[in-house]
Parts: sequence; structure tokens; C-alpha cells
Amino acid sequence: MSKELRRREREKTAFSNPPVGANARGVHWLKPELICEVEFTEWTSDGQLRHPSFKGLREDKPAKSIVRETPKLKVTSSENAAPPPRGKNGKPARRLGSGSAEVAGVVISNPDKELYPEGITKLMLAEYYESIAERILPYIVNRPLSLVRCPQGRANKCFFQKHMTSGMPEHVRSIPIREKEGKADYIAIDDTAGLIELVNLGVLEFHVWGAREDRIEKPDIMAFDLDPDSGIKRGALAETAFFLRDQLEALGLRSFLKTTGGKGLHIMVPLERRHSWDEVKEFSQAIAQFMSTNEPRRYTANMSKAKRTGKIYVDYLRNARGATFIVPFSTRARASAPVSMPLDWHALDESVDPAQWTIANALDWIRERPDPWKDFFSVRQSLASALKKLSA
Repeated sequence: MSKELRRREREKTAFSNPPVGANARGVHWLKPELICEVEFTEWTSDGQLRHPSFKGLREDKPAKSIVRETPKLKVTSSENAAPPPRGKNGKPARRLGSGSAEVAGVVISNPDKELYPEGITKLMLAEYYESIAERILPYIVNRPLSLVRCPQGRANKCFFQKHMTSGMPEHVRSIPIREKEGKADYIAIDDTAGLIELVNLGVLEFHVWGAREDRIEKPDIMAFDLDPDSGIKRGALAETAFFLRDQLEALGLRSFLKTTGGKGLHIMVPLERRHSWDEVKEFSQAIAQFMSTNEPRRYTANMSKAKRTGKIYVDYLRNARGATFIVPFSTRARASAPVSMPLDWHALDESVDPAQWTIANALDWIRERPDPWKDFFSVRQSLASALKKLSA
């Protein structure tokens, strides 16, 4: 490759907007004849590539055939597709010059970029999160975040990110957390601007710890993930959720229900911040093992795929230090942008599909009903008395 570059070296640039000053120091100019393939997250508003990664040279096209491509909005007839972009209070989003838009005061680059093949664009996603900000932020703010990022859309390469990296936007900050090898900076936000900035980076899923940063070793949420094997009927899943709820109530613990946006359900238990991660994990493990011991044909507490066949996996490992769960109202990186929807227990029956709520219908569902989780953080309960009952 070095030989090919030397053959094309020239004294002056062939471009009209070359870098100058320090940015031009040490630059070698070439005749623009070679084509390289570069993977990147997006074009910035000033025409630069964000997070470029060189993949290699291409010899299958002439150099003159290469032009800058711009994403086009896909028109879809799918009933699950998101509606046309609308900002807060139903007003159209503010369109800016140079192919950008503004949502909640945050500039959205490439707003028409398709993040879901069903025709859901970055702007649609940003406006969904702006509309739902008051509901979702209480479950995100002051907690370490883990993100599923799909800069080129869910149909392309996605990656999981929990640590801060250079180049994060203004309203995204860090939380230093102790790890085995020292301390690491985790991602955190405080407001709607931070939420929208992460959407602009291609975040399709928001996952959080069950503890807040001021007392990171004392979790305030205990989570059970009911993960059914393929073939399990929805009625059996709903029955399991009610059974778990009743077991927790018998121990004096109130629980809340939400869909995962996938195929399962989450049972969430708010806690006073008195117990360690190990205590919460051990308690949830005891509940899961009780269920699997008493109904071994229906439930398993074993994470092994081979042990889950024909059963519902009662996952208690969400309660380990460093583990996360999907945030209420967060989208998922799956077909049609399904949403993890908080539900009233009365709304759960065999007809409920955990993936039935998407950004196309979630807002209407929420507006038409009272918030079933409105007092989630006002519930005061600990495991102290529950542990006594459990061991009795």
C-alpha cells in the first residue's frame, strides 16, 4: 500500500477545502485515484467523519464514480411503522440547514437516517424520547448506563457500551465506579438534552444499574426477568408473572410489572437502600430456586440454554453488581422499535404480547391511561422482614 501511495504523491492538494495550520502539518498529498472503504458512525454538521475506521482499498470502482451518499427516508406501509416526525405538543421538528434538525435544543445530525429498516428515522426516535422524557428520566438519571449503539441502524453492526469514551457530547457525563482493575468511568446523564444526545449517537437501547450513584453499593431496585423458551404460550407467561407477584406479596413486597420489549416480562421491586448487592442477589436467587424446585417442569433458575427447553427461565442475575436491565419506556434494537412498557397488573392477560408496544403506538397507550408506576419510588420496603419470612 505504501508503494501505491508514493506513486501518486504530489506537492499541492487536489481539493478545494484542505486542512490548514497544525492540521496540515506532516500531510502528504496524493492524486485522488485510490478508493478506500471507511466505516464510520455519521457525518458531522461540518462535513467530517465521526469515528472513522479504515477497512481497506477498493479496486472494483473508478474513483470518479464515488460521490457522497445521503440517506433517504423510506416510505413503508407497515402498520407498525412510526408516524411522521412531530415534536413536542405535536409541532413539526425544527429543521436546520446542512441536513440537520433540532429536538429539545439538541442538533440532530442526519435526521432522516434510517435507524430501523421499517422506516423509523433518527429524528422519529429523538422525538419519541423528547415526548417520553418526563416518564423515562426518573429511571435513568443518576444511574450508570449501559447502551446498545447502532450508528448505522439496527440492521447493521451494533455494539454495547458502558464506559465513557472521548468525544462524548456536552450533556453526557461520567460516574467513577470501582472495578477489579481499579476505577472506570461509566456513562450518565441528567436531563432530556443528554437523552437526545445519546439518541443522536445511535443509541437504540438504554440499560441501567439497580442503584444510584450516591450509594452505588446499595441497590434500590430488585429485578426478575421472566424469559420464556420458544413455544411457551403467553398465558403461561402471564400466569408465571402473577405467581411471582403473589410470592413477593406473601413476603410483604410490592412489585411492578413491565414488558421487556422482547419476548419476556420484568417484575421490578423497589427497595430501601439498606442491603448490599450480595444480599439482594441471594434473596432473588432464593425466590427463583423456590419456583423451579416446586414447579421443575415449568420453571428453571439455571441460565444454561440446555436447561431452559420448554420452560420459563426466572433470571435473578440482573441483581448482581454491574448487571443491568432495560429501562422502562426504552426502545429495543429489534423490528419496529418495540418499547419496554410499564403495565398495570390488571392489564396483563394471555393476549398481551411483550413486544406489542412500539414507538408507533406507545405514546397513545400512555396518554390514555394513568401511570401504573407513578408511586414506584415512593414505596418504602426492605428485605429485612421478607428474609425472616423466607427463612421461617
